[in-house]
Amino acid sequence: MQNRFNLRLILPSMGVSDAFNPMAADFTGLSAEEGLYVSDAFHEARIEVTEDGTKAAAVTSMVLLKRSRAPVFKADRPFFFLLRQVSTGSVLFMGRVVNPADQAP
Repeated sequence: MQNRFNLRLILPSMGVSDAFNPMAADFTGLSAEEGLYVSDAFHEARIEVTEDGTKAAAVTSMVLLKRSRAPVFKADRPFFFLLRQVSTGSVLFMGRVVNPADQAP
């Protein structure tokens, strides 16, 4: 018998959510590298029972990535924009800026 679990789906329901959030994860006690977060995590367990005995094994793997810098958005020319809900893809708001210089504070 063997099973594989996607811990990225399971751990947040157990209160472990910051580790998966690039902006909230804090692994400073584990690594000198800053900006690390868990992008994927899996656990696999296997057990085999035969006349000769029982064999069991388990492994947990996690993929750590380094948070990338936020992209620089420079609104120095006309552009369209929209806000959408990620889960449904529905567009909630759409707009256009024709002359960004007119919008400056």
